[in-house]
Amino acid sequence: MFICPDCKGKVENFKCKSCGFYPQNINGILDFRTKDFRGMSVPSEIPDYVKMEDIGMEFRTKNFYIPLVKNLFGGGWNKRWNKNIKILDVGCGTGRVVKVLREAGYEAYGIDLGLDSSPLFWEGESKNYLFLANALSLPFEDDFFDFIISFGVMEHIGEGKSEQERLKERKLYLGEILRVLRFGGVASISFPNGAFPIDFWHGTTRFFRWQFGGSFHLPYRTLMPSVKELESLLDKLMKNRKYSVKVEFLSPLRLFRFEQVKRRTEGPMKFFVYIFFPLVKSFFYAMEKINFLAKSSLNPFLNILIFK
Repeated sequence: MFICPDCKGKVENFKCKSCGFYPQNINGILDFRTKDFRGMSVPSEIPDYVKMEDIGMEFRTKNFYIPLVKNLFGGGWNKRWNKNIKILDVGCGTGRVVKVLREAGYEAYGIDLGLDSSPLFWEGESKNYLFLANALSLPFEDDFFDFIISFGVMEHIGEGKSEQERLKERKLYLGEILRVLRFGGVASISFPNGAFPIDFWHGTTRFFRWQFGGSFHLPYRTLMPSVKELESLLDKLMKNRKYSVKVEFLSPLRLFRFEQVKRRTEGPMKFFVYIFFPLVKSFFYAMEKINFLAKSSLNPFLNILIFK
């Protein structure tokens, strides 16, 4: 199952046969992070925004991921489905998605870098399926997982670095997901659309005494990834591969409740938000019927399936 995050050598009995690496045990969770992050401490308590994200994780797992997995691996939405599949959540945060999937009977695992939201926060049962690891160097064997989830991660890859370094790291991120995804498997990757001028998921904007729970930017002049960037990176990855991928864009309808934006918005802007988001939800419903809208710059959040 495991490989070394440093040299990619085989790990047996939790020790790399090539370089001698072995993961440290931090409160019951194995640390497979690369050298630049290994040993870094994780927060001792959960930030408030992570608590809100935790609620959202459960919502989208029950309303989007589980029905999607049933459809992809079971032959239909209402038919009996195959639970004998392996699922990985890349950037699992508190591990809530993994927990809900395992409660539903799936063999699910999660990794997180653990810098601001860590699987260490999730308490209760065994932690032998949650790991500290870097998304740019996943500690798993090739072709190991049937379905991979990565929600709200790609926009943070290469954050604070030059454009060249950022694109290099995002290519590594996508390459690692495809490496551990088996042939015939599917990856679900979701992130804010850089081509849309409002980011509802990061930051706030003040208008005098008004506060809006989102940030504005010029389309394509942002660190946020876009359809164009994703397709360009996938094209580069496929040049030297013996396989191809197919990309499908879906509506983000069943991913959100928009509670964080509502909570971050203050003053008269709250009135605008409570009118605006029902319209957004209606647009997401329309997107399920008019599929090309899901790929367009009118969609604020890209919800993508990559078939290997």
